[in-house]
Amino acid sequence: MGRRNSNGYSNFKIVFFIVWLWFHLYNINKLLCQLYSKGDDVKMKKIIFICLILNIIFCSCGYKKDNTSSSKAPIEENNESIAESQDQPPVTNSSILPEPPKLKTTNVEKSSSVLDDFVPFSDCFIETNINTEKISQKNNDPFSGIYSIKGSYDLDSDGTVDEISCLLFEDYVSDEKPHLKINNVSTNIHIDSTYNGEFKIVDIDKSDKYKEIAIFDGGCSDDPEYDFYRYDSGKIIRLGSVFDPVLADNKGRLVSRWNLIDFVTPSMLTGYEMLNGTEFITKKLDNKSSLGKEYKITNLNSPYFKEVSSFKDIPNDFSPSFTAEPEDNKPELKVGNTIKIIDIKYVVANNVPLWYCVELQNGQKGILYYRMGD
Repeated sequence: MGRRNSNGYSNFKIVFFIVWLWFHLYNINKLLCQLYSKGDDVKMKKIIFICLILNIIFCSCGYKKDNTSSSKAPIEENNESIAESQDQPPVTNSSILPEPPKLKTTNVEKSSSVLDDFVPFSDCFIETNINTEKISQKNNDPFSGIYSIKGSYDLDSDGTVDEISCLLFEDYVSDEKPHLKINNVSTNIHIDSTYNGEFKIVDIDKSDKYKEIAIFDGGCSDDPEYDFYRYDSGKIIRLGSVFDPVLADNKGRLVSRWNLIDFVTPSMLTGYEMLNGTEFITKKLDNKSSLGKEYKITNLNSPYFKEVSSFKDIPNDFSPSFTAEPEDNKPELKVGNTIKIIDIKYVVANNVPLWYCVELQNGQKGILYYRMGD
């Protein structure tokens, strides 16, 4: 129900009272003047004057009383509404009730939410007129090819198309150095191995004006990475390299395959590389609350397993080697098995998992690791 406008009603009563008072004062004054001119008794004048004062006081008290009762009306109406609401079902309008407190999530859930922001790195690739041509090969060695890259693209969003050329090959193939040239500026680059002369224009961070150059390098021991370059104000700037980034968020963050624990589900993210100005910095993530939980195996990729009777028996200086120790073996694991990850040993520099303290589905305890180094 709507409420009457008490303020407007009160203002009306004030105006009415003033008009009423003025009318009575005028008439009484007229009467007094008539009595005075006729020389009537002074007592009569006093009586009339006293009656006038009493009349005014009486009317004023009546006005105040009515005004007080009208100001209480909304409160009484409110009380009636509250009384009626006790028999009604509770209101569930989200604009009235406060939001319930959000539940705290574990790091696994946080990692999942972080991973939801990322897409395959290939989604950052930009379609261009860049052309790659294999111009020579040494002794039929597929890794000894020399690739010529030519094309154009506006790399710094200044409205001018930049001319791009690049010569890619492994260092041992030629006495000449691999190099990148943009307009009239050239710089030498280093390539350990190139399979097909992969050269991409990418957009790592859509919020800035730059488009980066990503050159694939197969690495000296099959550790592939992308080298990133930026062209700005007539200069070629090397931003750094990221080990074979598999995910990107188009906001300057790249996830390396080393920082993604994806042989189990849900996957865990241990860190990422973030573009900060003209260089990449490593951002580490804490997954302590993800430990001591069971995960389902999604792929194996030939891990090794070193059984221990107790996790306390693991040497502090234990480090996986390229060749498995004689007592180490392939664990009896299958896709779909569950595994409990008790602890993760990281490479301190970039938070890359080195080995895992695990409990297998059959109750065996030990170290799960992949061969490292050569």
